[in-house]
Amino acid sequence: MVQHENDLTPEVLSTFLSGPNRVEAIFSLNWVCTMLVLRGLNVLKKRITKDLGLISFDDFELAEMIPPGLTVVRQPSRELGRQAAKVLFKRIADVKKHPARKIVLSTEFVIRGSCGCAPTVWV
Repeated sequence: MVQHENDLTPEVLSTFLSGPNRVEAIFSLNWVCTMLVLRGLNVLKKRITKDLGLISFDDFELAEMIPPGLTVVRQPSRELGRQAAKVLFKRIADVKKHPARKIVLSTEFVIRGSCGCAPTVWV
């Protein structure tokens, strides 16, 4: 596990992919981390599904175009922004009347080729 996306170097990935405790899959937290993992895998000449699985917590426009298609957890980005703005404006108006609260939004698990599974969508 890395603490910051700047730590996702090819050298760090190499340590994850070697030795007796090598990882079989990576779950990246956002598209920036996913791009860094893909870059590192390219430098190391490693292939998704052959050498490891890859899942991203964030869908982005090119995800399905990255061979063999990137498996993702799709989040409702617009609704996330809308809810965040709504809470922010209420709290700015009166923080005592509008305390911090937890909001849970649904996600979709979009299976493409990068996890080694047959493509589908789970809700």
